[in-house]
Amino acid sequence: MEMLAVVSFGGPGFRRVVERFERKCPADGWPAYSLSNHDVPRHLGRLAGYIIYGRRANAEEKGKVLATMLLTLRGAPFMYYGEELGMTNRWFSRRDIQDPLGKKSWPLYQGRDSSRTPMLWEKGHGAGFTTGRPWLPLDPEADHLCVAVAAVRPDSLLNHYRKVIRLRREYPALAVGDFQSLNGPVETFIYRRTFEGQKILVALNFAAKRISTNLALSGRVLHSN
Repeated sequence: MEMLAVVSFGGPGFRRVVERFERKCPADGWPAYSLSNHDVPRHLGRLAGYIIYGRRANAEEKGKVLATMLLTLRGAPFMYYGEELGMTNRWFSRRDIQDPLGKKSWPLYQGRDSSRTPMLWEKGHGAGFTTGRPWLPLDPEADHLCVAVAAVRPDSLLNHYRKVIRLRREYPALAVGDFQSLNGPVETFIYRRTFEGQKILVALNFAAKRISTNLALSGRVLHSN
């Protein structure tokens, strides 16, 4: 058996959601999952401890747990641009808001613009997205989060996404295999993907500490953070 092991933060509700989805999905159905899109706050702000004006401890590691879950569940994973960099939600002054809903409701609600800031490609003016004035302000962490910086950091969130995507392409069990949820400590979400004799175990630890399980495991580790 092959294994992926990822360790980070708290939130066992994912298991309940996925198990319920699997129970309700018809035999010929194919689930689809996403963590962020253009109409809701980015998931690192909602789920992984990011705040409007900065980042909390271990937020990048939390993002790796969520990325691994998204890319190894049975079904079609949908990624929203910039989530592979750790882009998050930002607060705007009213003059910078473009979303009509935000213009009407600010400051109680600033609309959907916080998750629509420009993609961050490189350091410097415009972040490689534009040489002019962008529709929305750049993320203030652009120089830190941009692709040019993340690509050369072996342990970056971007390279974690790349690694798990490569594994999904390499192992059919991760792409098209059956899904089986396994019992484990409440802080974990553990499941097995199988296809034509190939077995891969995914172990997600949502706690801020090491967790032991009583699962009888043998095999090699494909990837871990």
